[in-house]
Formats: sequence, structure tokens, C-alpha cells
Amino acid sequence: MSDPHKQSVDESPWTRYRPSPEAPWNLRRVAHLHRRAGFAANWGELQRDLADGPEASVARLLGGRSRTQSVAEGFEKTAALLSDTAREPERLKAWWVYRMLYSPDPLGERLTLMWHNHFATSALKVRDLSAMRRQNELFRGLARAPYGQLLAAAVRDPAMLVWLDAPANRKEHPNENESAWQARLAELGICGERHVRIVTEGALLGGLMVRGLSPDLVVLSDGAPQFDVLQHASCWIHAERPLARMVPYNEEHRALIEKIRAQIWELYQDLKAYRQQPDVAQKPMLEARFDALCDQKTGYPSVNGVLKEMRDHKADLLRVLERPEVPLHNNACESDIREYVKKRKISGSTRSAAGRRCRDTFASLKKTCRKLGVNFWNYLQDRLRGLGDIPRLAELIHQRTRAIQAAPVQAVPA
Repeated sequence: MSDPHKQSVDESPWTRYRPSPEAPWNLRRVAHLHRRAGFAANWGELQRDLADGPEASVARLLGGRSRTQSVAEGFEKTAALLSDTAREPERLKAWWVYRMLYSPDPLGERLTLMWHNHFATSALKVRDLSAMRRQNELFRGLARAPYGQLLAAAVRDPAMLVWLDAPANRKEHPNENESAWQARLAELGICGERHVRIVTEGALLGGLMVRGLSPDLVVLSDGAPQFDVLQHASCWIHAERPLARMVPYNEEHRALIEKIRAQIWELYQDLKAYRQQPDVAQKPMLEARFDALCDQKTGYPSVNGVLKEMRDHKADLLRVLERPEVPLHNNACESDIREYVKKRKISGSTRSAAGRRCRDTFASLKKTCRKLGVNFWNYLQDRLRGLGDIPRLAELIHQRTRAIQAAPVQAVPA
């Protein structure tokens, strides 16, 4: 039986859709249209478009009148009231969500969301809700306009200018901004959202390296691919965790899981010992044991999959052989945010963006003081009273780094 959603190899992606026995205009296609071009539709609107056919349905979407039965009474008045009374970012978000849910033009709201994501400004930096609201209305008003017209208006938008640090842009010290970067991407033909993100992140990382970030810096993570930059190391606890959580099918499967876990932790203990007393002569033996562990074929695909994943990340898991100072797990990093997670579970999140910034700033200061051996209460008193007896934390970090670099190589704690 042919797939009704499969396109003929001879058809262009822009070929006009015409209902056929192989690709009928049915309820599934109507629902798909509304999900992709808006925010879904209610049953009455689906039945209406099913009866009217694709041409009338698409015309309604493009004309901004596809939502008729679920438009809230007094929509424009309520939307204006919500926007005019927004004094916090959450209230402004509520205004926009209200528009998405009840506007007669869901395609317009979908395009507004797309352009907001494309230009990517944030109230956290702009700190002017009225400017953010006007920018949102700008995107809505030019949502269907040619991109050049929208871009010309966006780069002159007050919120965008603040986001691009325009007040700090001077002839003597020009500031590279988003418009210049967007122009460069367009010149190179890089337009896809994913490709723009990858290139932008690469440019940011390159900028950090030009300013002195060492390419040999080790980034230790739980294995998430977004952290696989520079010299990457993976956490052994996260690598083994799928086995610990695996539900065995039978007694043989259970015994096999325990056997593999025992082998992993035996090798882990030997790597800890290597960390404390590095010995180059042990590296080939430890690598061979890792290979023997991960090359096993157990007869259970679930276990084989975990071993294959470890094998694929061999260099990351054995980073300690080249860099003994790197921990074998990232528990210390996760412990740093445990206090925040516990408070969030008990009390929920903060009520405003200002509260979130306050919480994150003080949590970061407290944790940094603790790592540097500085009494946090004394640090706060020193800063609030303007005494200046305690050096800046950045300077203390530099001092600690220089001391570590100058010290001879020695055993590191497990």
C-alpha cells in the first residue's frame, strides 16, 4: 500500500498540492496544516476546512482569518489591556500567549514567533518591556513582508539597538553588531536556523580563543553533545548509569548486568589510582582493558548498546590518561547547583526576572567564595561597607591558577 504522505521523486517540493486518491484531502491533512501554519484548530474549524477544500483553507490562513470559532470575545480589547498593564516579563509573556491562543490570525502569530527567535532579543538585557512589546508588534506587522523590509525595520528598532549595544558603538571604537553578522551570514549563503547557530557558536568560541582561551582547556560533562568542545572528557558515572537503571528480563540478564557493572567499576578504581600516581607505563594496559570491556558481545542488545556508546566515547572517558588533573566524574559540578534545585522543588521558581537574577548572582558568589576559602558573610560585609580588604574574586581565581601552574606535578585527590 502506498504511503499517502510520500512525495513522488519527480515532484518539486513547491508543486501545488491537489487532492488525489493517493493523497486525499482528509482530516489528517487538515490538522497537519493547522499545526504547521498555526497553533492547531478546534473541531469545528477542522470540519469547515475539510468541507471547503485545500484552496479555501490555505487562503483563509494567508488572509489572517482562519480562526473564527475559537476567537475570544473582545479579543483586541483584552489583548490591549494585557499589554498596557504588563509590568513584569511574565505578564508580557502572558499577553503574547493569549494572542497565540485566541487571535483570529494564528499564522501571523506563528510568523511573529519565528522572527522573534530569528532576531533573538531578550528582556533580560533590554530591560524595557514597552520596547520589547513594540518590537513584538513590529514583527507582527511585518510578518508577511519581504525580508529586506523587515530587516531594515528591525535594525532600527529600539529594543534591537539596545540588544546590539548601540549606545557603546562609537566611530573610534566600532562595535560589531548583529546586523553586520547577519549580513556576513547572508553573504556566505548561511540561512538555515541550525547552520546559523553552529556558525555563530563557532565564531564566539573562536573569539574567546583569540582572546586567550586555551584550546587545551578540558570540558568535563555528562556526555551531552553540546559540551563536546575543545578537549572533552566524559563522566564515568553517567556512562554507567544506563546499566544501573536497566530492568533485567530474567535472572541471566540480571547477572550479566551486574558482571559488566563490576568490570566497569574495577577499571574505574584503577583509573582513580592512576590519577593519584600517574605512570606512563600503565596507559597501554588501561587502554587494552577498556577495549576488552567495550568489545564484549553479550547477546543482549540493551547491554551491547551501552558498551558501544562507551566505546564511541573512548577518548573522552580515558582523557585522564593524558590529563590526570581531570576528574573522572562531574559530581562536583552537579553538587554546585543542588542547593538551587532543592529550593526550586520546595518553593518553585522566582516570581520575576529580577528575582531570578538576584538568586543566581548570590548563589554564584556564595559558591565561588566557598571554593576559594573566603567567608561569604565577611565578603558581603566588605563589599557593602566599601572596605576593600578582601580582593576581587576574579583576582583570587587568577592567584589560585598561577599557584597551581607554578607547583610541581603531584598526586591529585580522588
